[in-house]
This record gives sequence, C-alpha cells and structure tokens, in this order.
Amino acid sequence: MMKKKNKKSGKPVAIGILVGMAATVAAIWAITTYWPQEPRAATGEPAAVPVPAAPVAPEGFSVLEGPPPAQDTPYEGSLVAWVRWNDNAGEHLSILSRAAASLHARHYRRDGTAFDLLADYTDQPGAAFPEATAAFFRDGIRAGDADGDGLGEAMFAYYFDEDPASGPKPLTLLAFTGNQTLSIRGSTRFDPADGTSAAQVARMDDAMQAAPETLRSSALELWTEAQFDLAEPPAYAGFFPHRRFDGAIFSGDDPSWSLTVLPQYLLLKLASEKKSAVIQYDSIRADGSGLIVEGKGEIEAWSHAFRVTITEEAVTAPHGEEFPFTAIIDWSDGTRLSGWGRLGVDLAKQYAP
Repeated sequence: MMKKKNKKSGKPVAIGILVGMAATVAAIWAITTYWPQEPRAATGEPAAVPVPAAPVAPEGFSVLEGPPPAQDTPYEGSLVAWVRWNDNAGEHLSILSRAAASLHARHYRRDGTAFDLLADYTDQPGAAFPEATAAFFRDGIRAGDADGDGLGEAMFAYYFDEDPASGPKPLTLLAFTGNQTLSIRGSTRFDPADGTSAAQVARMDDAMQAAPETLRSSALELWTEAQFDLAEPPAYAGFFPHRRFDGAIFSGDDPSWSLTVLPQYLLLKLASEKKSAVIQYDSIRADGSGLIVEGKGEIEAWSHAFRVTITEEAVTAPHGEEFPFTAIIDWSDGTRLSGWGRLGVDLAKQYAP
C-alpha cells in the first residue's frame, strides 16, 4: 500500500531562506547608512592643474655659434679667427686678426645691446728684423672655463720667425679673462743633433702667476702643444702622447753611458765616443706606466737597431742615489745596457706660485 507524501515538509526550508535574505538586506542597509565614508568630490568644473614654471636658462660657460665679427666689433687688418661664448658676466667675443707683420687681438663683452672693448692687444717683430714673419699658432683661438668659476677665458699663442736660419723662435701665449690679459712669454726649443741645443723658455707674468692653478695648467697645455709643433728639428709625431718623458735623462756604468729622450730622437752618449749617437724613432708605445721605444742609429760607423725599455721602478744607483725609473737599452748585436734616471722638468710644477 503506497504512503502519501507529506506536502508540509518544505515549509521550514523556505522560511529559513526568507529570514536569511532579510538579514542580509538589513546588514547592507546598516553598513551603507552608518559606516564612515570618504567625502565625495564636489561636482562642477574640474580643478585646474598647475602649469610648471619655464626652466631657467642655465648659468655658466657655453660656446656660442654665431656670425663673424661685424661693424659693432671692429678689428685691424684681415680676420684670422674668432670665438663667441656666454658666461655669468654676459656674451663675449674674442678676435684674432693680422695686418702685414703685426698681429692683433681684441676682447669684447656685450653690455646691454652694445659690445664694450675690454682688451686690445698688438705685437710685431722688432725693427731689426725687417724680413721677419709672424703667425698665430694653428691660426686659432680657444675658449673655455678652465677653473669652473662660471667665467670664461680665451687663449691663443703666436710666434715670430725672425731669422731664416734654424733656431729658437719667440713664442707668446695670451689669455683674455674678464678685463684681464694674462701671458706666458719665451721661445721655442731647438735640438740640433750636431750642435748646441736651446731649451724652451717660458716666463709667466704676474697675472698668470696669480691665476687659479687649473687655468695655469690649461695655458701650459697649449704652450706645450705649441712647443711640440714648432720645435726644430720637427718632433716625431708619435711622441706627443708620451710627452711627460720629454727631457728624461738616464745613465749607467760598465760601460759609462747616458741617454737623453727628446721629441725628435734619442741621444745615446758612450764614454768611449766623442759625439752622441742619434737614434731615430721607428715606434713609441706605452708599457704600463713606462715606455718602449724602437729605433735605428749609428755607433762607431755601424748601424744598429735599438729597443729602449723604460720602467717606472725605483732603483738605487751604485753611488747610493735613488732614481724613480730604470732603463734597459738592447742593441741588435746583442749588447744590453742597464741604468737609471728620472723625468725632465715639469713646467706646471716649475711655474706654480
């Protein structure tokens, strides 16, 4: 006999669902009504976004591109070179020009809308040398801020060729900075293999001596370049990167010998020989903090190939004196000479106040 289904058995489940839904609705109402909320942004026009300020023009030194000097910056003779720059004092223009055998240089600075002449410089060979010629070194002028004070300076060098024969030439370097003119004066070097050498001469004026060290160093660097290019006989082109060895002297005993390093060649003097042998450069390269030089020369009427190895290694000579460098000279016939020595005079240290 089949049993009847109980139609009332689903009522408790339905009632529970309804009660649960009511509780959920009540909870949501309570949260949305009483829970703290962030204030809503006011409606209306969107807030204005601040526009960043225009960048301020950088202060300090900067080279300027610009046209050649015009009527507002006159000069003497024919134009050779010019340079423009900006610094914390304003816009500047320095000009090099030539009129016959005389050389001219001017330094202008813009004051408002016009240029003021700050320096006017002229030089020429002496009357005793009517055939002399004058020239600016590399026909150029450099501008920079060597001491980083926000005030620029312009530098140039020039020389006179007063004698058609080979020999030292008068050499001058000038720097314009502010309303000052700083200078180094002297002569170029002359290193004949079979005559009396004339060392480079450099004399700073009081203004250059009083200048910041970095400015003096920059001036001496240009001076060194001019000395290298204008030396007689001409320097070996590969020597310039190793110019700290210029004038270095090495020597040794058993047998007694001396070696002088010059931009043009090496001079090797043996005690048994009356004259120094000239070793012409074939190659020069750095070896750590030292140098390796290869070249050819003639000793005792015989031609030899040479390799000179210079090492920055302290050594004490037999007579008790200590030297910062050692040197080894190898000949192609198997001869080897060992010795010691030091670098030449450092111009930057020589002329430090």
